[in-house]
Amino acid sequence: MRPYSEEVREDDTRAAKETVQARLYPSEDQPFAIDFGGTCPRCDHAISDRKVLVGILGAGRMNARKRRRQLADLKRRGDLSEGDHTFDLICSCTAAHTNRPPEKVGCGARFRVRVQWP
Repeated sequence: MRPYSEEVREDDTRAAKETVQARLYPSEDQPFAIDFGGTCPRCDHAISDRKVLVGILGAGRMNARKRRRQLADLKRRGDLSEGDHTFDLICSCTAAHTNRPPEKVGCGARFRVRVQWP
C-alpha cells in the first residue's frame, strides 16, 4: 500500500492518460459536466469525480427536460463551454493509505487530464 503523499509527480499526469477516462454528461453535444472515472495513476484504486462546466441557477429544481431546454438555449447563444479543457484532479479513492490526514481522501496524488470534444 502506497503511503499518502501530496507530492506532484509528472509521472502521475503521464500515466493518467491511460488510467483515467472522461465522459461528457449528459451528452457530447450539450455537456454541462465531465465525469472522470477509472483508476488513480499512482495507487491504482478506483476514482470518481465530476467537474461542472455550466452552472445553471436553480438547476436543482429543474427536471431533465427543463435542463436540456436550458442547455439548448445556451448552445444557441454560444454560451456553452468549448471542447478543450485541462483539469487538475486529486485521487478520490476510498482505500486506506498510511499517513493520510483524517480529513482527506485518496492517496494524495495530483494530476492533470486534458479533455477535448467537438
